[in-house]
Amino acid sequence: MVKKWRFNYLLYPIIIIFISLMSYEWIQTYKYSNQLHEYKNLFENNKYLISHIEEDTEDFFKSQKKASLKKINFIQMAICIFFMKFLFVLSFLNKSLRKKVENFNEKYKLFRCSFQSFTSEDLNILLKYSIVNTFFNIFLEILFNMNRNDKINFFLLILHIIFNILGQYVLLITLNAILVKFGKKVFIFALIILVLLISPIHINFFENTQIFEFRNIDIHLLDKKIQNLIVSMGMETNIYQEVNPGETSNAFTILGFTPCKIYLLGRRILENKYISGTIAHELGHIKIGLKYRFLDWFCSRLLKGIMYLFIYFHLTTKIKSEKTSKMIIFVILVMIYNNFFKYSFVFLSVLIQHLEEFKADSFAHSEGFGISLIRVLCMINSSNWPLYNSKIFSMFFMSHPTLFERIENIERTNS
Repeated sequence: MVKKWRFNYLLYPIIIIFISLMSYEWIQTYKYSNQLHEYKNLFENNKYLISHIEEDTEDFFKSQKKASLKKINFIQMAICIFFMKFLFVLSFLNKSLRKKVENFNEKYKLFRCSFQSFTSEDLNILLKYSIVNTFFNIFLEILFNMNRNDKINFFLLILHIIFNILGQYVLLITLNAILVKFGKKVFIFALIILVLLISPIHINFFENTQIFEFRNIDIHLLDKKIQNLIVSMGMETNIYQEVNPGETSNAFTILGFTPCKIYLLGRRILENKYISGTIAHELGHIKIGLKYRFLDWFCSRLLKGIMYLFIYFHLTTKIKSEKTSKMIIFVILVMIYNNFFKYSFVFLSVLIQHLEEFKADSFAHSEGFGISLIRVLCMINSSNWPLYNSKIFSMFFMSHPTLFERIENIERTNS
C-alpha cells in the first residue's frame, strides 16, 4: 500500500506538469503564429531590421508562420503518443485490466517465457515486438510531420529502423541475462550504467549522422576584429568550412575537446557580412562551456533513468502471477523508458537549450557583432535549427528559440 501511494504521488504530478507545459507551449506557439502580422508591422517600420532581410517580406513571414505550425504539429504528436503509451501502462497497473491481459496471454500463449530464461520462441516474440513498436513510432512521427515538405533520406530511414529494432532486442536480452545470472544488485548497477553512459549515445545516432568534408580556415584571413576575439578567448580554436558548400547555411561547435572546433556549412554563411556574426555566436558557446549541456543531460537522461528504475520495481512487486511472463515486464520497461517519458522532461531540456542560445547571442552582441548576427538570423530564416538533430525524428524546430525571440533578445541587450 505504501509503495502504491508513493508511486501514484510521484507519477501523477509528473503527468500534470507535462500536460501543463504542453498546454502552455502550445498556447504560446499558437499565439506567436497568429501575431506574426504584428512582427511584420514592426519590421516594416524599422529600417534597421528590414535592411537585413534579403528576401520579400511577405515570403519571409510566411516561412516563419510555417515554422511555428511545425512546432504546433510536434506538440500534438507528443500529446497523442504520450496518452497512448500512458493508457498502455495503466492497463498493467490496473488490477482488472491486468487480469484480462493475463487471461488473454494464457489463452493465446503470446508470452511463454519462464521466470528464469528466454526460449527461442520467446526471442522471436521479442523480435516481433521490437519491429512492431519501432514501425508504430516511426509511422506516428512521419504521419504528424508530412506537412514539413522535407526530403526524406530513405537510406538513413532504413538504418534508423534497423538499429532501433536491434537496439531494443539486444537491450531486453542483455537485461534479462544480467538479472538471471547475477541477481538484482548487479542488475541495478547495470541499469545505472545504462542510464548514465549508454543512453546519451542514442540509437538515432546513425540516422542523424550526415557526412561532410571540411577544410581548415586560416584564422588570419578573417576580419581583424574576430581574430582579436578568438585570441582573447585564450582557448585554442579551429574553424572549418565545408569543401563543397550547399545552399543550406548552418554552423555548429564541438566542445569538450582541445582544440574546440567550429564548423561552417553552406555557401552564403562564408560571405564577409555573415561569417563574423556566425563565428562570434559559436565562440559564445565555447565561452559558456559545457555547464548548460550537462544540465540538459541531467534533465533529459538522469531524471528519466530514475523513473525507469522506480517503475520497474513497482511493476515487479505488482505482477506476481505466474501467468504473466517476465517478458511483459521487460516490454513495459523498455516502452516506458523509450516512449512514455520521452516528452515528460523534454521541455526542461528545451528551456535550457533556449537559455544557452540566448547567452551565446548576447555574448556575440556584447563583443560588437550584434548587427552581423541579426543579418545571419534573417538570412537563415526558418532554417533556425541545430545541424546535428534529425529533421524527421526530432524536435529540431523547438531546440532553438524562434527567430524573433532571438532578435528581441539582442535588441534588449542593446537597450
